[in-house]
Amino acid sequence: MEDATTLPTQEELEASLTEVRGISAARVVMTKGQIEAVHILAEADRNPKQVVRDVESALQARYGLAIDHKKISVAQVNGQIQFPPSARPRLASVAFTAANNRATARVELEFARDLYEGEAEGPNTSFNKLRLTAAAALKAIEGLTRQRCSLLLEDVAVVPTGRWETALVVVTALAQGREEQLVGAVLVEGDRAEAVVKAALSAVNRRLSFLSAK
Repeated sequence: MEDATTLPTQEELEASLTEVRGISAARVVMTKGQIEAVHILAEADRNPKQVVRDVESALQARYGLAIDHKKISVAQVNGQIQFPPSARPRLASVAFTAANNRATARVELEFARDLYEGEAEGPNTSFNKLRLTAAAALKAIEGLTRQRCSLLLEDVAVVPTGRWETALVVVTALAQGREEQLVGAVLVEGDRAEAVVKAALSAVNRRLSFLSAK
């Protein structure tokens, strides 16, 4: 809880928060020396959950203030998300859990220091593990594009390629009223599930700017 004797002024708090990357404006509502709410206007290329965490971290690091995340609201500026050609999301983690013949795959992607999570659930079979993992990766990518596209998993396979194996993912992307088929392929170097995620990323990486446009 905030200490009323050491709490900085509203103007100081707002000025500090606008220094956080991606925050365009901040409004702090205070009552009797206590923070009641924090309203943030953020750029569209930031994950709202990450913005909230950044606000919490900034207040804690600079002023020693611990604020309930429920007090922080984030609004975002509309517009096209810009992805520099060299910028690509990368795999942060893959998790697979199973119980009672059902399985859940969770994939976490990192992009521009933000994390995006996708999840897919279905029957627990050896083949379906790869399919669920690929579907979870596509859900994470949809989140990265702020749901401005729909990504349908058409097929996933791991096929022999000479002395190696190759993970293949086929995706249908729907964006701006257009339908497009995308294919990604990555050599398996260890875990097949990780290779499938990387193949899904390979399929969509070069089309991210188009898929994320309004």
